[in-house]
Amino acid sequence: LMVFAYERIGSAWAATAVLLADLLPSMLLGAFVGALADRTSHLGCAIAADVVRAAALVGLLMADGVVAMIALAVVLGMGNALFRPATSALLPAIVSPQRLTAANALYGASRDAGHLLGPAFAAGILLLTGPGGSEILLAINAATFIVSALLLTRLFGVARPSEATGESLLSDTRAG
Repeated sequence: LMVFAYERIGSAWAATAVLLADLLPSMLLGAFVGALADRTSHLGCAIAADVVRAAALVGLLMADGVVAMIALAVVLGMGNALFRPATSALLPAIVSPQRLTAANALYGASRDAGHLLGPAFAAGILLLTGPGGSEILLAINAATFIVSALLLTRLFGVARPSEATGESLLSDTRAG
C-alpha cells in the first residue's frame, strides 16, 4: 500500500498518511470492533471484512488524489480491524475443544507466514513488473480477499453462533 501510495502521490509524507490511515483503525477501534463482532455473527463479520477490504483496494486502484486514498485506506483499515477479532472468535466455533490449541497454532503460523512471505512475493512481483507493479499487487490482494470471503461462506451451518454477554456494547468495549 505504501509503495502504491508513493507511486501515485509522489510524496513520502502523503504515502505515510495513507499507511497510517490503514493502521490506525485497528489501533484505535480494536476493542470496539471486537465487541461488535462478539455481538453479531463472527462468520458474517469475517465475510463482511473481506468484502470491505476488497472493495477498498479496488477503490484505491481507481482513486485520484490524496484525500480519496486516505479515506479508502481508512475503509481498508476498518476491514482489517474487524477481520482479526472475527476470525479469532470464529475458530472456537468451527473446531472441537480438543483441537482448538492445534487450530490456533496453525492459524497463527499461517497468518505469520503470510506476513513474512507476502512482502517477499510483492518484492518479486515489483522486480518483474517495474514501477507499475503496485497496482497489480493491490488487484491480487483484492482478489485474495474475495477468495477468502467465498471460502468463508462454506462455513455457514458449521459455525456455532455468537453468544451475547448480556452487557452493553459500550461496557464490552471498555472490557476489551
